[in-house]
Amino acid sequence: MTDIKSVAKLVTPIAEKYGADRVALFGSRAKSTATETSDYDFVISRGNIQSLFQLASFIDELEKAFGANIDVITDTSNNIEFLEQIKKDEVVVYESKR
Repeated sequence: MTDIKSVAKLVTPIAEKYGADRVALFGSRAKSTATETSDYDFVISRGNIQSLFQLASFIDELEKAFGANIDVITDTSNNIEFLEQIKKDEVVVYESKR
């Protein structure tokens, strides 16, 4: 089982550093069906993360913090059906106070 508070504690300083507006966990870790080797899936509102380089750096820092593979999708993805599916089980772990 994934401890959401622990996830939020790791995500928050990285999201603040890069200026993300919102980060939500989804997939097996959000549904508490993950195994020890499961990756972490996040959907983000990019906020100040404008370039692909910034996004890659953001993901790299998350991977270092979690010691696991990280998959990220932005909420501006063209895959509307997938985003709607994500919303069903997402757990918000960071929201900007701006």
